[in-house]
Amino acid sequence: MMARPRKQRGQQALRLGTCKRCGADEVVVYTHHVVPKVDGGEGQTVELCGPCHDEIHGIPYRLDIATLTRRGLAAAKARGVKLGPPVLNTELQERATELRRQGQTFQAIADAFNAEGHRTAKGAEYKAMTVRRMVERVDPAANPVGGYK
Repeated sequence: MMARPRKQRGQQALRLGTCKRCGADEVVVYTHHVVPKVDGGEGQTVELCGPCHDEIHGIPYRLDIATLTRRGLAAAKARGVKLGPPVLNTELQERATELRRQGQTFQAIADAFNAEGHRTAKGAEYKAMTVRRMVERVDPAANPVGGYK
């Protein structure tokens, strides 16, 4: 017994039928608009199986969202797009790194930032781990193994 197909967002109810492109019979068919709906193609439709429908739209068949997302992010990175959230508090990062190189502890640096009224991007007080991550982004060598004594 074939599993009941799920209705996808923006699609009509799926059903079994015959693909008008490849002729596959008793397959789940999708209603494909010959002329895109945005171009006024409300009435001109054909029923296609999943592989044919995806091929027409240029989507590799049976790729899940995670795979498509990974491919998209890799392509963006290859184009030089900077991924991730924007870097905030760059002056404080540089200052924290310099203070760490001078031998101050992460907690001492966090206490100094909090005493001066600085807050993180989310409005929280600085903690030792926050400062450590800031320093590691700028210069991982500023955090020697075993720390400063």
